[in-house]
Amino acid sequence: MSAKGAGDGETVQRLLEHLLESGGTIEDVCAARPDLIDEVRQRWREVRSIQAEVDDLFPDRVPTIGDDGAPFPQIPGVAAWASYTAPARNGCSATSP
Repeated sequence: MSAKGAGDGETVQRLLEHLLESGGTIEDVCAARPDLIDEVRQRWREVRSIQAEVDDLFPDRVPTIGDDGAPFPQIPGVAAWASYTAPARNGCSATSP
């Protein structure tokens, strides 16, 4: 087994980001770098574990990863967070990012 290059960590990070954004499979995003599939798979498990912990801490928030482990697709042009307007008090309402 060969030692990983210095740039492999950055490449794995980019592949994970692409996986989160695309909703594709690990095999799809690693097509050009099949030598990194095992590393991306391990790191993806870590991402899913952390996401599950966050979902447990904030149960009212909309989860970003489905039960099958696949990321929910993002709607183009819509931020990952949404604004909401609090109910009016004394004739005023507050909008929060």
